[in-house]
Amino acid sequence: MNALGSIAQMAHVSAERAEAALLALADVLRSGLSAEEEMHTLADELGAVDEHVTLYRELHGKLVYRREVGDGLWQQQVPTRILVPLIENALTHGAPLPDGTRQIELTVTDIFGALQIHMSNPILRNSRASRGLGTGLDQVRQRLAILYGDKGCLTAAPNGDQFAVILEVPHG
Repeated sequence: MNALGSIAQMAHVSAERAEAALLALADVLRSGLSAEEEMHTLADELGAVDEHVTLYRELHGKLVYRREVGDGLWQQQVPTRILVPLIENALTHGAPLPDGTRQIELTVTDIFGALQIHMSNPILRNSRASRGLGTGLDQVRQRLAILYGDKGCLTAAPNGDQFAVILEVPHG
């Protein structure tokens, strides 16, 4: 709903930008509606993340998104749409850099037979806890518990001037 409201405002300023944002939103919605399988490849999941990054850029502008994936990990199976709530949290609650740019770093490695997905974004020093509903992180934790029991793990906490999220998903 927020995206639609932003696009409606944008339409008054630039029809071209509004059109680009609508196309990006359509991609996000299309992939969300077509995600019928419980699991898919990391490559597919990162494609969904890319769609959200593109939509954010169309709506809000500056975003630096860095991604590093270890060799041979692109075809590993992960829960469908498991990273999307984490990206949305980083975009919504992360602090912009001094020039207004948002920044997200995502790294995927293989640690002791599990995928370890590390995501970080800047936060304001001495900031209070978010006033959000807290449902994104809880949703991811619940899905991990259902799918993996105690073998899947999500940790999320401030680390200096960054907010760090570490997701561990056992190999198939």
